[in-house]
Amino acid sequence: MNLEIYIPEDFAANTYVLFDETRMLCIDPAHPHALAKRKNQKLFLLATHGHFDHILYADEWAVKYETFLYVHPLDREMVRDPALNLSVYFTRPLAYHQGLMSLESHSLADWGGEVWHLPGHSPGSVGVFFPEKKWFFGGDLLFAFSVGRTDLPGGDEQKLWESVEKVLSLPDDTIVYPGHGESFTIGDFRGRYLRWRNL
Repeated sequence: MNLEIYIPEDFAANTYVLFDETRMLCIDPAHPHALAKRKNQKLFLLATHGHFDHILYADEWAVKYETFLYVHPLDREMVRDPALNLSVYFTRPLAYHQGLMSLESHSLADWGGEVWHLPGHSPGSVGVFFPEKKWFFGGDLLFAFSVGRTDLPGGDEQKLWESVEKVLSLPDDTIVYPGHGESFTIGDFRGRYLRWRNL
């Protein structure tokens, strides 16, 4: 399995494309050129949560590739409602109108991935861990030098810290691919986190 990373120059989320010869999994479909290199592969779309900056191209690509969007049940309404996904406040109203598939812990078993429910930034936030590769796609839960916001609708600070603690159970050499910014390791984050918690 291969990985391509697309980091935007604006507010949009990072987009990650995992692929082999026959299929591709697009995590947070938000970069316009993320699928440009991929030809004749079956597409699966996944949103780590329902905020608009993580689903900018989900609707368009679901139509083009005749596919659906994986999203946690608690964020299903968010992707369909411009007020709930916050697009109405920051850009043009954006909603996902195509088919949805509930994202459960076993949904990516065929990919060798584990789906972790990690509420806090939003009720249905998830992370995706690939044990064989030691890759963790965390959405907006944690970043290299901070953690996700909890002041948006549906945010919960206590749940976010509980989710962070859960992710810290991963091996130190696990690479975290966040929703925004550059990647880092769990070991790097753990050291900073312990200092924050002791302040």
